[in-house]
Amino acid sequence: MLRVGSDVVDVGPAASHPDARPVSPADEIRRIAPLLDALSDQMHRVSIDSFQPETQRYALKRGVGYLNDIQGFPDPALYPDIAEADCRLVVMHSAQRDGIATRTGHLRPEDALDEIVRFFEARVSALRRSRVAADRLILDPGMGFS
Repeated sequence: MLRVGSDVVDVGPAASHPDARPVSPADEIRRIAPLLDALSDQMHRVSIDSFQPETQRYALKRGVGYLNDIQGFPDPALYPDIAEADCRLVVMHSAQRDGIATRTGHLRPEDALDEIVRFFEARVSALRRSRVAADRLILDPGMGFS
């Protein structure tokens, strides 16, 4: 995909659809390692989509250009590692738990915008307090997960 013109390729080592089975961090890492090896000279164009801190730390150590977390980086223990890295962060709002979509919504349509704004205010504030530059943050309202 990168050879045919994509600027960035986002790779998720685990599915997040309602029928998805959990994938361990070790299995996620096993799945993405060959890809990262093959793209070692293009890491700035690679995005890893995982909510598992172990997988995220592995991706950071490998030098990926983007981390995409469908839970919006809820674990403050990861923030020092994120702050030391150079990658961009796709911070997704999700009313779901455990990174798996469900078939039932958790937000009423009339409450969705306020909830999403509150979520991002809190998450961006926490990341900024941890020395993560605002220009590294990409906010995704995650409408399919609300």
